[in-house]
Amino acid sequence: MSVDAPPVPMHLFDENAALLESAVTLLEGLSPDGFATADPRCLGGSIGGHTRHCLEFYGCFLGGLGTGHIDYDARARSARIERELPHALEALRRTAARLRRTSWGHDTGKPLYVIENHDGGDTGWSLTSVGRELQFLLSHTIHHFALIAILLRLQGREVPESLGVAPSTLRHRATETTPVQCVP
Repeated sequence: MSVDAPPVPMHLFDENAALLESAVTLLEGLSPDGFATADPRCLGGSIGGHTRHCLEFYGCFLGGLGTGHIDYDARARSARIERELPHALEALRRTAARLRRTSWGHDTGKPLYVIENHDGGDTGWSLTSVGRELQFLLSHTIHHFALIAILLRLQGREVPESLGVAPSTLRHRATETTPVQCVP
């Protein structure tokens, strides 16, 4: 079967990279404990855990581009990224740089398949595209950044109101007469 892949919206590589770079800026001043400690008020999650989770999804995506198969369940689950802030910051920088480099060299004509088992069963491979997966990664990362924003606020830190909010929501809020404000 021949598959004509849609053109890759190259800006999506840069948008994903910029999102990861914004995490570097946000997390740089955080204490090691503030990064690694799980908070029971947020389902036992930690900032480091959410950071690791996002990075590993990007790793699955980037690794899968070479094979044509992306398996989001085949994550390394690196305790080092989750617990060591300097290591996580370097991984964020490295992944962002890799996304920017990849945008110039990906073969868009090659079929791409994705699998993610939500219930542990074999759901099979689904045909996808680089653009669709980059859109998914943006949405997925924004969702986890919302959880990171909650964890930071629980630590008493000021967080940009836009952190963890979808771009479409930000655009909608900009048109409202009464702006939404986050309560600490």
